[in-house]
Amino acid sequence: MLDFLGNLERTHYCGELRTAHAGKIVVLMGWVNRRRDHGNLIFLDLRDRTGISQIVLDKELTPDGHAKGEQVRPEYVVAAVGKVRLRDKDSINPKMETGEVEIEAAQRNGIKIGRGRLHKSLHSLFGRTGGDECSGARCMEQALRA
Repeated sequence: MLDFLGNLERTHYCGELRTAHAGKIVVLMGWVNRRRDHGNLIFLDLRDRTGISQIVLDKELTPDGHAKGEQVRPEYVVAAVGKVRLRDKDSINPKMETGEVEIEAAQRNGIKIGRGRLHKSLHSLFGRTGGDECSGARCMEQALRA
């Protein structure tokens, strides 16, 4: 179930995507805040320190990505690669700053699952103790690369 990122690097933070980004391919890294399974569609609310973006995994477009989405649970560390698209008018979420867009993870490797879950100590993932602190973003990227 675990994936290796190779040279994959974050292009944007989850909370910064807006309608101006529509049509762009982005790489987001974060924790799964919420997962909703609607059969052929799985929605992941991916969060980082800046906010939340919705990732869409469509079984018809990418069966492999959808299968990975079935394994994901809240607090999993995930990297998502996909195209920013405008949400339909009836699915805009005015309560979210990013509520007018979503990321369609339609590429073959649209979703990558990192090691561990957030509720486990990130420090224990890397054998760190004492004063060897690591920031949340850096630990998350290390968890995805591990």
